[in-house]
Amino acid sequence: WPFVAMCLLVYGLIPRLITYIYSLLSLNKTITKTCLVIPGIEDVLDRMNSKVVSLSSTKGSSRQIETLDKSTETRHTEQNTEQRKEGLKFEQLALKENTEVLIWSEATGSNFFEAHSELITKYHTIGSQRSTAQDKEVINELNKQNNILILTKSWEPPKAEFTDFLILLRQHLGNTKVISVLPIALANKEGKKEIKDIHAQAWSLALAKLNDSWIRLYKE
Repeated sequence: WPFVAMCLLVYGLIPRLITYIYSLLSLNKTITKTCLVIPGIEDVLDRMNSKVVSLSSTKGSSRQIETLDKSTETRHTEQNTEQRKEGLKFEQLALKENTEVLIWSEATGSNFFEAHSELITKYHTIGSQRSTAQDKEVINELNKQNNILILTKSWEPPKAEFTDFLILLRQHLGNTKVISVLPIALANKEGKKEIKDIHAQAWSLALAKLNDSWIRLYKE
């Protein structure tokens, strides 16, 4: 009997238990991924993420109520939703003093540094063949008091590496520090630098998906 019991346990119960656990984990993972790609799911999550305030009376009774300023919450949600759909709007670049420039993937304008040399305090090379650890070192070297400008190639669509870098940069700078992004355009036949509409739309929508209201998108 002990031999029969062990056979049932080893060859019968344990394989079925392992299969059940693996199937359960795979199912939960699949459901999570599926929910994240459902159209409109971000809007639903924004509406569900309402703040709650807890109040206590002098008699010791307490209750929970939704925030009184629902109009502000609704307006903020509508702005984020509209921004994700339409993308960030391009603004005309007006570089300020004490600006540190981050050059992503060797994106350098023909005369950018010459034209703004008095305003740029330092520049760093990031992205391209550099590792994430090297990019983190650059982030840690930044002066939080300076203005931050990232130069990119407008004709290269923003990839996950770039958005991941922006997230790391945001964590270092804090939630209310402006991060400026300038996609460098190629000169056309007339010698004028102008971003193509398809490239501008790609950058606008990609940055809007980050839901970061302190990111600014500029053009020369």
